Amino acid sequence: MSTQAEYFRVHPDSPYVMIADNIRHPFNEYLKLTVQYGLVGLSFAIVILVFVVQKLLKCSEEDKLLGLSFITSVVVICQFSYPFNYHVVWLFSIIVIFPVFISQTFVTRIPRLFRFTIIPLLLFFLFNSTKNMYYEMKLKEVIVRSLSGKSRRMINNFKDVDRIMGDNPVFKYNYAVLLNDIGRYEESLAQVSVSEMKLNEYSTQMLFADNYNNLDNKEKAILAYEEAHNMVPCRFEPIYGKLMAYYELGDTTNIIRTAYEIIEKPKKFNLNVFHKSNHKQIGQ
Repeated sequence: MSTQAEYFRVHPDSPYVMIADNIRHPFNEYLKLTVQYGLVGLSFAIVILVFVVQKLLKCSEEDKLLGLSFITSVVVICQFSYPFNYHVVWLFSIIVIFPVFISQTFVTRIPRLFRFTIIPLLLFFLFNSTKNMYYEMKLKEVIVRSLSGKSRRMINNFKDVDRIMGDNPVFKYNYAVLLNDIGRYEESLAQVSVSEMKLNEYSTQMLFADNYNNLDNKEKAILAYEEAHNMVPCRFEPIYGKLMAYYELGDTTNIIRTAYEIIEKPKKFNLNVFHKSNHKQIGQ
């Protein structure tokens, strides 16, 4: 999103202004792979895919049918979604494809000690996955309760989850929203600053702006509003927030300029009433 903000800052008249939105990843694994690792990364993935298919074609009918069915499904889904963001897809990939590369002769030659170490290793991964699942479910419950007006009562629950999910940027953002909601703006800034390192997007900048506004640091609030506006230039809320900050500073020149910017800005949707929304909690 920082790159998107820089692009629209340099190209304010871009035809993409009206369709820009808050983006984390494309709905296409091949595009994501190419963006992150270039054509070399995409080519490497294609080579691995071809190699796996060749191996499957030489397997027994049962293994071949199962493996090729799974690969075909994933190849199709990757064109419209991001399945490899989910651990279960990686797990199924290992279950379906990995046995193809292990011959029965090799299995019988595996040292007994190695075979016994696999079980505790799998139990460790099962425990770790279960623990993460429990805390993600707990976080979801805390978010739902905080949205229903119980923010102050949920603060201890967030502190409890923070011990386990403290390095999760989505959790840090939600924690910052909760602290902002109960008026602890300095603490909210600290949490959202940690989240920004891995999750710098429109909602992050809007939360920065609101915290700075409430701490009466209008200059930094305006910078955050401008960054949010450049990230998603079709939205009115950052410009309106900037206008109100200029109003509180008594900056008449920028008040008039920003007011004209709002008046002349094309509307993406024809809404009769302008509604200023609060910060939204975001899920995983």
